[in-house]
Amino acid sequence: MADTDEIKSRLDIVEIVSERVQLQKAGRNYKANCPFHNEKTPSFIVDPSRQSWRCFGQCSEGGDVFNFLMKVDQIEFGEALGLLAQRAGVDIDSGRDTGNTNLQFEINNIASNFYQEALVSPEGSVARAYLDKRGVSSEIGDKFGLGYSPRGRDSLKTHLSFHGVDLGKAVECGLLTESEDGVTRDFFWGRLMFPIHDRQGRVVGFGARALDDAMPKYINTAATSVFDKRRTLYGFHLSREAIRSSNEGVIVEGYMDVIAAHQFGYKNVVASMGTALTPEQVQQLRNIASSYVLALDQDSAGKEATLRSLETSWKIFEDRARTRNRDMFAYNPIKLKVLSLPEGKDPDEFMRSGEGDWSKVLESALPVMDYLIPVLVEKFDIQSLGGKERVVGALAPLLRTMSPFDRDDYVAVLAKVLDASPETVRIALQKT
Repeated sequence: MADTDEIKSRLDIVEIVSERVQLQKAGRNYKANCPFHNEKTPSFIVDPSRQSWRCFGQCSEGGDVFNFLMKVDQIEFGEALGLLAQRAGVDIDSGRDTGNTNLQFEINNIASNFYQEALVSPEGSVARAYLDKRGVSSEIGDKFGLGYSPRGRDSLKTHLSFHGVDLGKAVECGLLTESEDGVTRDFFWGRLMFPIHDRQGRVVGFGARALDDAMPKYINTAATSVFDKRRTLYGFHLSREAIRSSNEGVIVEGYMDVIAAHQFGYKNVVASMGTALTPEQVQQLRNIASSYVLALDQDSAGKEATLRSLETSWKIFEDRARTRNRDMFAYNPIKLKVLSLPEGKDPDEFMRSGEGDWSKVLESALPVMDYLIPVLVEKFDIQSLGGKERVVGALAPLLRTMSPFDRDDYVAVLAKVLDASPETVRIALQKT
C-alpha cells in the first residue's frame, strides 16, 4: 500500500519504539527486554537499517512500525494507520468518515472547556464545595478536566451555537437531547462533569454526578461513533505509562477512585466505568503489564461484579497464555489478584481516610483462587444439594489453565474446604 510505504519512509522505528521501550545500542541495532513478555535477558531487537523489530525470545514475533504499535497499544490497523499518518504528516483516505469523527472530538472538546469554565464560575460553587469535601485539589481537578454543567437547560446549547456548532451534531455527540417536536436542550445539567478520554487523550464522552438527591446519581454519554463504554477505561490515557513501567495495574470501579489514586501519587489505576470489566477493556490492558489487581467494591453487588470481571479477565488472559506459552517449561501466567479493602470501603474512601498505606494494602491482595474459593463456598452453600459440585464447576476453567503443580496444590486446598478427598475433586473436575 502506497500510504504505508510513504508513512514508514518518513518515520524512524527506533524513535517510535523508544517512546515505549528502553532501548540500548547493540552494534548496528538496538536491544531491550521484550515488552510483550517477562524476561531478564534482552531478546527484543530493533533494526534501524530494515526499520523492523523482532523478539528472539518467547514471543518469536516481529514486524514493522505498524505491527509494533498495533501490538503494544492493542489497536486495529486502521487506528495505527491514522496515528502514524498524522505523525508522519501524510494525508490518507482510510475509507472512514474521519471528518465526522474529528468533528465529534472537536465538539466534545468545546463542551469540556465550557464545563471547566463553569466549574470556576459563581454557579459552580456547589460542585467546587463537593470536590473540596472529597479532598480533590484544583491541580488534580485540572489534570482530569473536571467541570460543572449549569442548571440552565440551554447553557451548553447557547455556547455551542456561539461557536458555530451544528446542534444536530451535538445531539449525535450526546451533549444535547432533541424532543419529538424538534426542541433541543442540554443533556447534562446541574452535575459534576468527568470528561472521558480515549487512549490518545481525546474527549470521547462524559460521566456526570448529581449534586443533590433528587436525580440519578450518575449518568453517562450514550454510545456514539467515538464512545463505547465497553471499550473505554477511565483514566487510561493518564495511567498507561505508569502501568507499563511498574508492570502492574489496579482496576477500580469509579471515577473518584481513579482521581483519588492520582491525588495520592498512585498513577497505575484505571476504572472499568461500570460494575464489571468487559472483554474489550481487558484486551487493552493485557499487553502492557503482566500483573493486575481488581479493587472493586466488596459489598454483595461488588462481589458479583468481581466474579464477572474475573470470568472475563481469566478467559482472555488464558488465551494469551496459551498463545505465548507453548509448553510447560515456558509457562508464564498473568498474575491476577483481588483486593478486599478493610471495612468494605471503596478505594477513594480508604485513601482519603488515612487509615493505611495504599501500596501496603495492595500487597494484601489475594491470588484469584485464594479469593474465589471462600466467596464461591458462601455463594453456592456447600451444605446444600449440589453446592460442592457448583463450586468445583465454577473453578474448573481457572484450574485447567494452571501448571500441574499449582493445580495439585489448589485441588488439595479445595478438597479440605469441601471436606472431600483430592481424588473426588479431580473426578468432579473431569465431569465439568
